[in-house]
Amino acid sequence: GNPVQKLLKNLEEGLCHAKVAKLREKMSILQQKYHHLRVRKYHNKMITKILDYKRKMGMDVDCNLLEKYNNLNNLDSKEIKENMAIKRKWQRKYNKSLKKEMRISILEGRTLNPAIFESDLSSEERYEQKRKKPKDTPNLDDCYDQADDKVRKSSSRKRKRSTSESQDKSAKPKSPDGEPKKKRRKRDMSRAKTRKSHPPPLDIPPFILFSLIKKAFLTNWLRASTEKIVEECSQNPKLLEQIPPNKPIYNFIELALAFLSSPPPLPTSASNATDVEVLPFTKFDSTIRQWRWIAEPDDATSERLEQLEQLFFFASCRDLTDETGDIEFDKLKQQKCQVTIQASSPESSEEFRRQEAERYSNPEQPYVYNIQGVKSIVAPMKRVSSTNKPREHFLLKAERPSHVNLLSLVRDAAARLPGGVGTRPDVSLLLRDSQYITEGVTSAQIKSVVSGALDRLQSEADPCVRYDTNQKLWIYLHRGRSKSDFGKKN
Repeated sequence: GNPVQKLLKNLEEGLCHAKVAKLREKMSILQQKYHHLRVRKYHNKMITKILDYKRKMGMDVDCNLLEKYNNLNNLDSKEIKENMAIKRKWQRKYNKSLKKEMRISILEGRTLNPAIFESDLSSEERYEQKRKKPKDTPNLDDCYDQADDKVRKSSSRKRKRSTSESQDKSAKPKSPDGEPKKKRRKRDMSRAKTRKSHPPPLDIPPFILFSLIKKAFLTNWLRASTEKIVEECSQNPKLLEQIPPNKPIYNFIELALAFLSSPPPLPTSASNATDVEVLPFTKFDSTIRQWRWIAEPDDATSERLEQLEQLFFFASCRDLTDETGDIEFDKLKQQKCQVTIQASSPESSEEFRRQEAERYSNPEQPYVYNIQGVKSIVAPMKRVSSTNKPREHFLLKAERPSHVNLLSLVRDAAARLPGGVGTRPDVSLLLRDSQYITEGVTSAQIKSVVSGALDRLQSEADPCVRYDTNQKLWIYLHRGRSKSDFGKKN
């Protein structure tokens, strides 16, 4: 074009200013450096690819050039197929999680997060994170040395294989059943791995009352009367077993609705931190004489409901209520580090010992204790000792069955906690009811032994107890199971 017009255009745009000219000069230098970096990256990539081809071509010494070329193409196509398979696997996982999220959102009546529809970006990022990071550009001399070593090793390996195959096959050492020792060793190792890998425990919650109340509200457009909630919750037979026998189901659910309308603050694990205030979940509308669900039905709400349900069963099964029937939260906070239950009566202790003897007469089967209408199930013992002499322990009597140990007795005591939740002193007090505990043992000795036994039960593959560090309470996790659940796998 016309140079005069070009100069006038640059003047109008301000490109002829001194500072702008210096910046444009620096930008051109940066562009040149960027170009050099791109060229060097391309060159390094090509060198790495050539070295990789050289390594693959040198692996098969006895093949001719055409066979090496075909093998190289097969290896490249195999790597491409593996990468594509990994990518398809992550895409299937994302599609599965997306469908699950859509089903849950439709059932709970909430809107989907728009970020979950960014499938391409998220799946590509996860795919790139799982792939192996590319190595730096190798040195040429090192690559040549490594290739020569590999060629030397492969040729020596082939010579050894040819000499071993020329020998008589009948000279191979075999096991008595005719199987080669190498195959037998591999099979034994695989079996040992399968024995060590424990199946995951069943995901059966120990408390289901608050989840049933939430489900009743969701199925009735977030509002329902007490009679309607009681009617829907009473259809679950497991809930009827968890409610104390001395409390009618109507009064118990009404107390739970009142508890959710003004929940207590939840404690935290930090020592100096204050308790977290919890917003109410329900509200009673006096105009229509119905309860309304005012909380959001999300995952955070479910976690808070689980924590509050532990506190509710802990307080309701110990009669920590005032004259109006509401739960006293101050008394609830004070009794978390001491004995919160009364000692068993002579009649209930005698009945428990009779059922305990029946339980250990067949220890490999689950057993259900039924003490004064309160049922509690315990898991079967995994390993029953075949010796006739039991192991000695200062807390246990010597005249007992050989398979009765301290862990099983502490498990039975934790199963009998009122409401399936309690403190460590509660477990120690219930342990004294066993007929296999020696008399005259101090409370300090029992508490120290119970503390270690509870920690061991919590670290099992299928734990029966869990310690809540925030609320300082032990929760019995097998409370919601039945006898048939102990034979299942997740």
